[in-house]
Amino acid sequence: MHSYRTTILNVDDHVPARYARTRLLKQAGFKVDEAGTGEDAMDRVLATRPGLVLLDVNLPDISGFEVCRRIKSHPVTASTTVLYLTASAASAEDKIRAYDGGAAAYLVEPVEPEVLLATVRALAREHEADMARQRLAALVESSDDAIIANGLDGSIQHWNVAAQRMYGYSEEEAKRLTLEALFSLERVTEYPAIMERLRRGECVQSFETVHARKDGGALEVALTVSPVRDAAGTVVSGAVIARDIGERKRMEAHLLRSQKLESIGALAGGIAHDFNNLLTGVLGNASLVLDELPPSHRARPLVEEVLKAGERAAHLTAQMLAYAGMGRFVLASVDISKVVAESRGLLEATISRNIELRFDLDPDLPLLDADPTQIQQLLVNLTLNAAEAIGPERTGAIRIVTRAEPTHEEGGRRGVNVCLEVSDDGCGMDEQVLARMYDPFFTTKFMGRGLGLSAASGIVRAHHGAIRVESTPGEGTAFHVQLPASSPKRERGRQKLLVVDDEEVVRLAARAVLEKHGFEVLLAEDGIAAMQLFERDPAGFSAVLLDLTMPGMSGEHVVPRLRALRRDVSILLMSGYDERMVMERLGTAEVSGFLHKPYTSSQLAERVKALVAAA
Repeated sequence: MHSYRTTILNVDDHVPARYARTRLLKQAGFKVDEAGTGEDAMDRVLATRPGLVLLDVNLPDISGFEVCRRIKSHPVTASTTVLYLTASAASAEDKIRAYDGGAAAYLVEPVEPEVLLATVRALAREHEADMARQRLAALVESSDDAIIANGLDGSIQHWNVAAQRMYGYSEEEAKRLTLEALFSLERVTEYPAIMERLRRGECVQSFETVHARKDGGALEVALTVSPVRDAAGTVVSGAVIARDIGERKRMEAHLLRSQKLESIGALAGGIAHDFNNLLTGVLGNASLVLDELPPSHRARPLVEEVLKAGERAAHLTAQMLAYAGMGRFVLASVDISKVVAESRGLLEATISRNIELRFDLDPDLPLLDADPTQIQQLLVNLTLNAAEAIGPERTGAIRIVTRAEPTHEEGGRRGVNVCLEVSDDGCGMDEQVLARMYDPFFTTKFMGRGLGLSAASGIVRAHHGAIRVESTPGEGTAFHVQLPASSPKRERGRQKLLVVDDEEVVRLAARAVLEKHGFEVLLAEDGIAAMQLFERDPAGFSAVLLDLTMPGMSGEHVVPRLRALRRDVSILLMSGYDERMVMERLGTAEVSGFLHKPYTSSQLAERVKALVAAA
């Protein structure tokens, strides 16, 4: 027995007739619901949303015509199929009224069971086909890909929402075009071959080409073109799916550039290291020769030129190492605004007088863990690049800005980036230049440009930062460098310790040693006093120095209480017992360190400083 997906609502106030009809339909494989009044029918329609309603005209409360009107006027049930089945309303006027109201069929009882089943089956198949078409239409309209129905002459017959978004034409505008109009001028010669294959009934799979938007912009797409056939198998039209692959292409190009630059960086770093070794020999021996030559010797200027050339080569290798992220870094706490301010004279002496330098420096920036020399080199390289973009023939301005920018770190913590921005109003860069600007020795100005932007990129990478650029031909360029600020560290003089020991002489000696090393020290003579102090400010203590054996509450009992208040507090256990035995009793996870009694003042200081530094 065939099982139908369509649910039927059988509406009739005559119970025996309704029961017999329901039984017949269920035996035919339909799922059937029942209603005896018009209002009940509307409730059941809205609750179960049947595909087909068998509707009597004469109902005790409202007429079947009113029920049909309500069904067809409600947005949720408008697609429901209505079949009138009546014994009393058999006039031509009733039939006309039924069909005008949206009924799909009108049967006058008595009806042979075979006729009723044939009619119901036909309406059910039609309803299911209509639902399938609606689902397909919904899929088409919700697709992220452009879906286009076209004739064999290339005319556009349908155009989904994604196509409108991708190409910029409304469906009404698109229907006045052909597929040929979508191809860019450079790729329009591909259109005839695609249409010829479509007419032959062949599929075109994932064909990558370039289309043109309404605004003239290029659109990189992958096309799938499929033939649509009629019942006889004849190709009557086509279906085109166009997927925007521009972002994928850009990501692939970016990945290739990154891999290329990484490979070049590894090569540059290896060459620079070996070259540095050779230069050490050249410069060292040339210096020795120069020292042996008297001031008047005719070879002295030649040796001096060797030294100058060697120094220039050493500068080049330094840039190569910076590009590779392998430069010699001497890290310090750096105020980038101070570095820029101190470099102002150097920058003004380096660039042409036709260019104005403008500074907007935040005086209260967080510090960087950075090499100040490398940061200055980064600034100089970006400024020289900006000056070259303006050129010596026209006036212009370079703006250098420093500022802080909040960011989100892993785990949801908030961090801070220190930003350096260098912008100009010069010639700008197009996409082709932007794609190669970090390539070593690439230039649009003259041969031998060197590693300016390449080295700048390497310096940023080596400091775990990021660099991005915004540029428009004829309107200028802006480089944005983001460097992670130093993690804020508590000053050692403000770190607070709690020393717990029942021996006063031990407590006082420990306080004297630790205060000498810049710690704030609180004392407790037993576990109870220790807990009272700790409970007042659990977050304020950097570490707790805890004697194991004390009267009242021993260190063994204090440890879990401390952990309950603050799980990450550092606990240094002090005892004359064997360390292994003590740790087995308490567990290494509960104690941060162990100091064996007796201990010297230096041992105490070193162990505490190491414990606090590791926290």
